[in-house]
Amino acid sequence: MDAIHITPQKVDVYEINLAKLKSLNASVARVHAVHTGGNDASKADSDTAKGLEAQLLLSKGARVMLKANLSVETGLANGSVGTIDDIYLLFQLLFL
Repeated sequence: MDAIHITPQKVDVYEINLAKLKSLNASVARVHAVHTGGNDASKADSDTAKGLEAQLLLSKGARVMLKANLSVETGLANGSVGTIDDIYLLFQLLFL
């Protein structure tokens, strides 16, 4: 159950990850990307965006892996793995 899977197609990765999230029996947070590169950025696929997805599904207990070097000196390097301990939801109130 904890084995890393290697798949030939991205659709297989999505299906495996979704099944793993469901098996955790926990609420799932859907995190949407914030695009700051203009209109073209919001239309870019994950290959063009250096592996960044338009949305990310996370759940408490889910295993995650970094796909880029964020801060090598602090251990946040490509391939680093971890487990989601908790999710804090922040709400932005809009006053019109």
